[in-house]
Amino acid sequence: MVTFSQQIEDAIKVVQGKQAVFTATDVAEYAGLDGAEIRIAPVLQKHCGTGELLNLDGRHSPNRRYMRKVAAEKWWVNQTLRWAELGMNYLTPEQLAGAMSLAFGEPRWDEPPQNLLALGRQWAMVDDGCVPGTYVSPWASVLRAHPHFVECFRIIFDFGASPYGYDTSLEETYLREDWKLVWDAAARAQQPEYFINVAVNEALDRLIARESEVLQRRLGLTTGISETLEQIGNDLGVSRERVRQIEARALGKLKAKPSVLFCGFAADFIRSGGALLMADSEFTPHRKMLSEIIELRLDRLPEFALNVIGGSSGISGYQAHLSEIINSYIRVGIDVAEHPIFEPLQFLNKLEGTHLAAKEQKHCKNEATKNRPLMVLHALRSLGRAAHYQEIRGECNRMFPQKTLALSPQICINALLEAECRELGVVQIGRHGMYGLKELGFSRPPRKLFDAIPAIVEARFAETGEPVSIDFVIAELSKERQLINRGSVLRVLGHSELMKSAGGGRYIPQKRSSDASDVKDEDYDMDAGFAAL
Repeated sequence: MVTFSQQIEDAIKVVQGKQAVFTATDVAEYAGLDGAEIRIAPVLQKHCGTGELLNLDGRHSPNRRYMRKVAAEKWWVNQTLRWAELGMNYLTPEQLAGAMSLAFGEPRWDEPPQNLLALGRQWAMVDDGCVPGTYVSPWASVLRAHPHFVECFRIIFDFGASPYGYDTSLEETYLREDWKLVWDAAARAQQPEYFINVAVNEALDRLIARESEVLQRRLGLTTGISETLEQIGNDLGVSRERVRQIEARALGKLKAKPSVLFCGFAADFIRSGGALLMADSEFTPHRKMLSEIIELRLDRLPEFALNVIGGSSGISGYQAHLSEIINSYIRVGIDVAEHPIFEPLQFLNKLEGTHLAAKEQKHCKNEATKNRPLMVLHALRSLGRAAHYQEIRGECNRMFPQKTLALSPQICINALLEAECRELGVVQIGRHGMYGLKELGFSRPPRKLFDAIPAIVEARFAETGEPVSIDFVIAELSKERQLINRGSVLRVLGHSELMKSAGGGRYIPQKRSSDASDVKDEDYDMDAGFAAL
């Protein structure tokens, strides 16, 4: 007599063969046990615990959806190969959910099921993209950049080629004897280079003793120091040319059969969650050897001491990208989350993208502080208005404390503002020591005070025949100057030999006397820093 438990087990097997995704209600229907969903759910949960089934919803409800874990893993593998072929480095949640719905014959999902995503992350098939609101496929990026990896990838992940058949899970595939690698991520979590080292050591074991020794010494695998051909030749009693031949022969043997090394790379890649960004300190001799033999692409970011391992795009334009950021660096403390990632690097995951953006931010800030004119530009942008040179210097010192403007003498800072900053749109705006930005609407007066004030007085006196008041002079100056210092106007009126006081704050023009001082007007110009003389 068939027990209730056996009846459910048989129904699960039947429904698995007919539906990619099913619920407890579907199992009850095939078992002829309508209304027994509550009794069936614990059995399904048991299968999830053994790893046979995957609970797509991850929550407790009568309509929880289940599917075979092997089928889900196989879909991730096939989809990754498809993304690599199509050159899709990243995709939106809608695109990913649509692909899943189509594959599993379900009504269109609004978003990918979290447990299905978690399974993909487990094998580095998917991750959150550095572009907000996207997913990336690390494996697809690597396979796109290295088409010669595809066959090795198929050998590792192709369930059809497995001697255990389609029911083999990825964990069992990793434990196959021909891998010669122990997939024990939990035990090896504190040894991040474990899989790389094992793969390299196994590859070296396939060489004869002298070939292995030469290769290890040339790459510095044991000591971390690469030895020259002469050093190795002297120890072995052979010529440097003979050592070079041994090295070339050893590398040739390894490159002819790179599968073991690729397996090591794959295991390490999965362990790291598909990380494509690696610090210089992590690029060990073992990694260098592995990368060279399996012809793994390596792009350096020297400004940040980082490397992009197996990236799907070149970064030849990265220097120009950084220069653009530095030149348009508007404020310190720019939000990393809003910082645009260089387009060819959009296949990085969220963590890597944030890390790179932070490195960019620090680099651009440091570069900006090396350029005093840029510091002044950023200070004026931060203030958002015209400011006195002393306030500008104070804002620079606040924003860039590690690179203060040690320009105490006024003439020095004026020279910086007048000469070096002019190309950036920094202009003196007509009031002693006051500077603004053209981009904020400020402009340089067309005339100096020592030219403008006598001209105004002379023109007005010729028109009316009456002395000209200081208020009229200031009103006329305001037509060509955005800021006016009344004290500066009084100084010009008092020192210019082209005018004389008529009393009551009024002035009339007069011609320069023949014995006037030889000092030029521009030496007393308020705009150039008269008060410093």
